[in-house]
Amino acid sequence: MVKIIMGLCPTAKLFVARLNSTSRDSRGPTTASAAEAIKWAIKNEVDIISMSWTIQMSPSSVTQLHADEIRLKDAVRQARDANILMFGASADQGNNGPAEHLIYPAAAPGVFCIIAADTYGQLKHTVGAERLGQYTYAFPSEETKDAPDKGSSVATAMAAGFTALLLHAAELGRDQIGAPDKGDVKALRNYQNMAKVLEELLVPGTKYIGATRYIPDSVCQGDWDSKGRNALRFLMLKLIMYVNPRASNPPFVLY
Repeated sequence: MVKIIMGLCPTAKLFVARLNSTSRDSRGPTTASAAEAIKWAIKNEVDIISMSWTIQMSPSSVTQLHADEIRLKDAVRQARDANILMFGASADQGNNGPAEHLIYPAAAPGVFCIIAADTYGQLKHTVGAERLGQYTYAFPSEETKDAPDKGSSVATAMAAGFTALLLHAAELGRDQIGAPDKGDVKALRNYQNMAKVLEELLVPGTKYIGATRYIPDSVCQGDWDSKGRNALRFLMLKLIMYVNPRASNPPFVLY
């Protein structure tokens, strides 16, 4: 996941938290360690939290949650209130997932639910239709040699790295003549505002983020030449306009 994120945004500064497993041969984290990790990230004032893991929470019909579940929900709420952008992986169980259990953190308010897409931008068969809500987005999960599982966990790291690239590009764009001020750039770290940006990047009629339609191939391949940097600047100036229509309107040139 680190390689994926750094491949998309080499300027990112990473804070890595290791979660405790529920058992020796299980890949699922404990609810308590997940809550502590999110609170630790908040203390470190991160911009983005990438969560390529899932936890089955108690069904919504349960009136009294376990203490650790309450702590996890509270941690997610605190991160949202701190304007930290959170990305959570969908469960790769297709329509065979649990009917009543909530999949955290993807199902939590204020978290972008990320699902896996194939190399053609089509949703993979492991994606369940029950989570295709308003703020659910599909990202590539097969175009990387660093992750063998090729599922929503990989797509979540892709989403986090891509969003980090957008935030970095916004900082670059702020330096342009007529660019929005620091307040507009800061506004991109808000959940609802970033949702507006991601909605503008969707391939029409799909949940797939068509990033390569706006960002030059050279940037996606790690070649940050002056042409690519200029394209990122103008892209973010354009996207900031969707967040703040009153921002200045320089001519946009997409390469």
